[in-house]
Amino acid sequence: MAAYILIIEDSPTQAMLLRHLLEPQAYSLMIVSRAAEAWARIRAQRPALIICDYLLPDMNGQQLYQQLQQHPDWQNIPFILMACASDLLLSQELAEADMPAAFIQKPVARQQLEALLKRLLPSSKPTHPAAPPPSKAHPLRLKAGLRAFNGAYLLENIGHDLNLYREIIEAFLAAIPQRQASLQRALAAENRREIALIAHALESAAMTLGAERLRAAAQIIEKAAPKVPWKILQAQLLCFVQELEQLQKTLQTALTASADASHR
Repeated sequence: MAAYILIIEDSPTQAMLLRHLLEPQAYSLMIVSRAAEAWARIRAQRPALIICDYLLPDMNGQQLYQQLQQHPDWQNIPFILMACASDLLLSQELAEADMPAAFIQKPVARQQLEALLKRLLPSSKPTHPAAPPPSKAHPLRLKAGLRAFNGAYLLENIGHDLNLYREIIEAFLAAIPQRQASLQRALAAENRREIALIAHALESAAMTLGAERLRAAAQIIEKAAPKVPWKILQAQLLCFVQELEQLQKTLQTALTASADASHR
């Protein structure tokens, strides 16, 4: 019987990437976007493994792990915590807390994930080569040379599957209007926490895509949102929105090009 893996990830692009990495290995997958949904699934069926994003809409992955540790039926479920590079700023706090032993940085690389699965689920067998490491982003400003979209990186990370390449891009494009509307509401309410959460979600999606400029911009916004003067944050958000709009155009062009290539 296939091992049942519960994935808790609110980014559609990250969830799609994880599905692509895991489905060929014949796991039974369930993907949810909130901790509350995860609890319902865990109560219905005990998973063999949990893969959880660090920052979720209703709690963080560390809190979910700690709650599981308090339940005798679930405290031994293997737990992999995923986090973006920006989450590592919390490393001192996390090091002192009760944290799962298995950790993986986003975007998830195939080789790292397979190594964890081999350790936590001994029956799993790695079948694919490693993916390239994530690109580095400057912590203060967008440095020269960052690309709006690195299609070659995305293709390499998904095993040159052109259909999945288009699906990931289409999923990101489909989510843009909702994210823009959420950002506008957060701006109108001067809700700094919501702005940081939106930036975090976009950073995660940008890493999966290989959208280097948006990733760097999202990191700036996420770090700045809680503390910088509001006028400065507004100016940064204007640049951030411009980067998102430019990426939208770039991805639409990439979709057209991939469709043309598939018909040749």
